[in-house]
Amino acid sequence: MELWVALTIAAAFFQNARSAMQQRLKQALGTAGGGVAATFTRFVYAAPFAALFFAASATLQGGEALRAGLSLGSAPAWAGWTALAATAQIGATWALLRSFDFADFTIGTAVSKTEPLLAAAFGITLLGEAPTALSAAGLAL
Repeated sequence: MELWVALTIAAAFFQNARSAMQQRLKQALGTAGGGVAATFTRFVYAAPFAALFFAASATLQGGEALRAGLSLGSAPAWAGWTALAATAQIGATWALLRSFDFADFTIGTAVSKTEPLLAAAFGITLLGEAPTALSAAGLAL
């Protein structure tokens, strides 16, 4: 088995384990706000790791990733798009945790896995960018 296959399987396992732990955390913290506390905990816990990853990437690449991001537009625009993406991720995490209130863990997780299909639909609708045949096959799989 190639390394990327094993890593992908491990990542899927750990992602489901993380969601299960968040569901339990939500129950422990209470459901006030539909899981806002559990969502907040996830991102506060992850912030130092994200900062460390960003610093390591910038150092190892000599700042190329940051310069590439900034070359897409002005620094305020880049920061704005980054903040929008981060906010959307936090909102999606909250929605996943909230979905557990209406259905069980399995249903909530299954619905969250429609993300690639939704991203493709938004890409087609908003950007006019249709997936390639290989990408469509991956989405179907």
